[in-house]
Amino acid sequence: MNTPSVARAAIVLPLRKRRKVVRPASRRKLVLALLLALGAGIGINFATRPRLSGNASLPPLENNAALEGWSDSAGRAALRERRLERIATGCATASRQRREAVLDSFPAWRDDVLRLIACRRIRPGFTSDQLRAAWGEPERIIPDLNSQRPMEQWDYGTRSVLIWDNVIKSWQ
Repeated sequence: MNTPSVARAAIVLPLRKRRKVVRPASRRKLVLALLLALGAGIGINFATRPRLSGNASLPPLENNAALEGWSDSAGRAALRERRLERIATGCATASRQRREAVLDSFPAWRDDVLRLIACRRIRPGFTSDQLRAAWGEPERIIPDLNSQRPMEQWDYGTRSVLIWDNVIKSWQ
């Protein structure tokens, strides 16, 4: 009878692994460490943000949205000069005065649109406002009353533009 109890004593069961319990104090330390890292990142980002004045190596900005909260007038002037240069790259025939007038009148439009308008060119997809900015007021506007969609033909003497839903579709 002794034999079975000896056999039982010889069986060694593996110990169960204990779960690691995260104590509230270590949670606080973790949260504090994350907040410090976040604060350091924001501080470094703020301290090293680019100033637009006097730094020609910055990538071009498309509009004034990046400068909304800045009071850096030299930065705004530098941004305006960069936009004028980008408008001039595709259109050497437009005078500087024309490019400045177009940029000042429509600052929210993209530079590629302003470039075409400064050169008095149009493309499919332009709105009627962009067409007016490029070519001016038409001599006459002929509405198509038979069409189910709003359609107009704008005549500019020898040229005419077909507009559907306030967007240029084609011209001759």
